[in-house]
Amino acid sequence: MPHLLKLLLAAASLAVFLGSCKAHRNPRRHVTFAQLKSAAQPAARTIRLYLDARGDLYPDEQLPTDAALRRNSSSFFLSDYYLQEANRPQLLALCRRYGVPTPAAPSDDDSAWQQVQTRLVEQHTQALNTLLASSAGRPLVILIHGFNVRATSHTAQGTTPGLYDAVRGAMTAAAPAAFANAVFLEVFWDGLQKDLPVGIWAAAQLNARYAGVRLRQVVAGTAPTTPIRVFTHSSGAIVATHTFWNVTSPYTGSGVASIAEFQRLYRAHPTPTHPDVRLGLLVPATTGNAFFGTNPEIIDYLERTPPTAAPPTRHVTIGMNERDYALNKAGLSPPSKFGTTTLGCRPWDYKRVEDAIGSANLDSVHFWYPKNGKPLQRESSGFRSARYEAHGWETYLSPQRRHNFTRFVRRIMQQSRAGGQ
Repeated sequence: MPHLLKLLLAAASLAVFLGSCKAHRNPRRHVTFAQLKSAAQPAARTIRLYLDARGDLYPDEQLPTDAALRRNSSSFFLSDYYLQEANRPQLLALCRRYGVPTPAAPSDDDSAWQQVQTRLVEQHTQALNTLLASSAGRPLVILIHGFNVRATSHTAQGTTPGLYDAVRGAMTAAAPAAFANAVFLEVFWDGLQKDLPVGIWAAAQLNARYAGVRLRQVVAGTAPTTPIRVFTHSSGAIVATHTFWNVTSPYTGSGVASIAEFQRLYRAHPTPTHPDVRLGLLVPATTGNAFFGTNPEIIDYLERTPPTAAPPTRHVTIGMNERDYALNKAGLSPPSKFGTTTLGCRPWDYKRVEDAIGSANLDSVHFWYPKNGKPLQRESSGFRSARYEAHGWETYLSPQRRHNFTRFVRRIMQQSRAGGQ
């Protein structure tokens, strides 16, 4: 029996690896936001960033359809779509819209597209600064979802609110005063999609890295006195870490760009210098090495652009759950393989973070002990599912976890029980 179990685990690990190899090249796995961006109206005091798998921002016009973006493996990146000869008129229209010089020849189109992206970053930063300037001391609250979140999850389904609306409602209930005048930045990134998310972890982590580098460009341009509060779920933690420091640790998996590629991006884009930043990482599907690094001579958390001898500190609160279904990869493979996901469930990774940023800048809220003692929600499908608890936002917003979530929110917003009422 032990031998048979080893064979089954080996086969499962092979399936995970093969799935990871194919995930990034399969148009059906990508999450596109053209329809959502066209139809959705953000709430008051809210700016939305829609990002593709390479971290490129969706423009405000000349949008393709989601079907066009997912038609084949050469179009699901926005740049690939706009750089196709048939779609060049749309690129030229975007150049006119954003004040970019018209490229003289198709060979100049890629440079023009990059300039369009620069204009879009400036546009979003200016919009944020306008909202923040309307009230002194307003916090900027950044929401970042995790992997395997479909575009339809962000829209209301009957009486069920969209994902970010549900999260904001729960956060506001936990600390009403803290969010009374907050400005929200909602980040929509391509964390890939699959009914049973086997094999998309590593590829989604690559997308998260690109999203983080783009987000840092937007955040770095906001007023430096702005208090920043970041709430992430799952792989959203990877987006956040790449926003505020230079992560040199490699992420294994198919299609992962070289560290040299990200070092180039880091050098080109300064990290935010805001002194008041607090990160709330709810069941983060990443590694402690995103803070400490794998090179003993380099602590990633201290790596900023440009380099500085005294980088501003970032306080981190981690929402932990040692029995989380996704963080443990449901037993299909070791959690450290094919995209490490263990920060939210393993003490070793937590200790790596503590070693990097210091115990004074780190705390945790544990989610596997509900206050009312009711049975925990179980993941309904997957290998050895009885051992694990569900991973989605809805689990952590449930009545069984309300006490834990309230503590998590108040820690990040620096609200006492009285201040949150």
